Amino acid sequence: MQNPQILPSATWQQVTHIGSVANMSFSYRIVCNKDYYGNQCNTKCIPRDDNAGHFTCGANGTRVCNAGWRGSNCLIAVCRQGCDS
Repeated sequence: MQNPQILPSATWQQVTHIGSVANMSFSYRIVCNKDYYGNQCNTKCIPRDDNAGHFTCGANGTRVCNAGWRGSNCLIAVCRQGCDS
């Protein structure tokens, strides 16, 4: 039996083992817990919209600033055209 790399994925993986007296087939998939992302489910991102940040989480767990916000924690307000920052 080939040892497949086991990574989180929404896709089911099919495995078949053919032995001398029995055959075994099964399907599996690995899904990260809520708010965890990445190949080892070790990237944590919790969306927020409060004094600590204004962002959602992308497919790989990166912060995606809500409209009107920028910066690493999306705490810097984007000034509208014509305003004085």
